[in-house]
Amino acid sequence: MQETFNRLDDLMAASDTTAERFRRVAGRFTDRAGEVPGDDWDDPAPCEGWTARHIVAHLVEWVPSVIEQSGVTFRPGPAVINDPCGAWTNLAAT
Repeated sequence: MQETFNRLDDLMAASDTTAERFRRVAGRFTDRAGEVPGDDWDDPAPCEGWTARHIVAHLVEWVPSVIEQSGVTFRPGPAVINDPCGAWTNLAAT
């Protein structure tokens, strides 16, 4: 887990603005989300008790609460329950 946070810090430090740093990091997750077949969102994730849909829901809720403190605003998007990839893609397009 710490290695992941360290990599995130390194990626975020490589860009000039918070929005640029977010887009760079979010792009990698967008690639992964785009690879999930439509019927696999409720399959188990590596974290026990979680599914891919749970992970996206967590990020869609958590990321704005952290990043908006830096002045970046997010527009509302589709609900994760209906369109997990669309919900994340909308968020990442900020």
